[in-house]
Amino acid sequence: MRKMMAKKAAFIVLSSIALAGLSFTYAGTSNASVLKTAIIKEDSSYLSGYYAAQLKDPFTHITATFTVPEVNCNSDGAGDEVLHYVELLQLYGAGILAQYQAGIKEFCRADGQAGYNSWYSGTEGDNDEGGVEHGVHPGDRLTASVTSEKDNRMEFEVIDSTHPSDSFRINAAGQLSSAPIFNGVAVFTDGSYGSDILLYGPLDFDRVDFRDIKISDTAGSGGFSSPDWRSYVYILDGHDIAGESQVNVTPTSLGDNGEAFDNIWLAYSYH
Repeated sequence: MRKMMAKKAAFIVLSSIALAGLSFTYAGTSNASVLKTAIIKEDSSYLSGYYAAQLKDPFTHITATFTVPEVNCNSDGAGDEVLHYVELLQLYGAGILAQYQAGIKEFCRADGQAGYNSWYSGTEGDNDEGGVEHGVHPGDRLTASVTSEKDNRMEFEVIDSTHPSDSFRINAAGQLSSAPIFNGVAVFTDGSYGSDILLYGPLDFDRVDFRDIKISDTAGSGGFSSPDWRSYVYILDGHDIAGESQVNVTPTSLGDNGEAFDNIWLAYSYH
């Protein structure tokens, strides 16, 4: 619950600033996908990756494959966590009506050891569902997916090709009276921290490699470079580390026709 609310609040900031002026109506001609960069300052969190806004037909599916990165923890980072995930969401103006996510959470325990879990989550209005499903391991190759299905149902899936028994698929009914019209889709790294961030920086994971990104709407499919939607580079970071304001996580340029990128961690000598 706490993490979902934190992410929701962060994205409201992003949407009100970076997405102002976009029309989320499903009519008119398609515009070419133009990548724009939004660097937003936000305390106690970071977010990095790619987001696409729908220009015509609503989104129905998002998937990406990645390797679970190993995190560097110590006792000073207890409670810090970072998530890597795919997401379908419904934006209205500067707010979020619904968001559905699947991916992994990496976190630091009080004993300085790292933990790794796959998870899914859905939020509609003030209603939340989902949670941790299975433990995963650094080096596991995972595919995370969220799909909007008929009859107001959502499917969440995390397939672990390295340890198949840790995979899951959840099919659940939506929580709103009518099915969300998903006008946003994202592949993100998202984190939050305690008070020690000023000394140690955010949780260190080196990089995460998103590949085979597939986005579908009711008319077709493609990557973030598809001309049927408008894509954005997102960087949210509000911390001054060691007296310097700097971006802690940045996405690389898109590759493979908009179906691949890395989120790279800016490591610090005092980690």
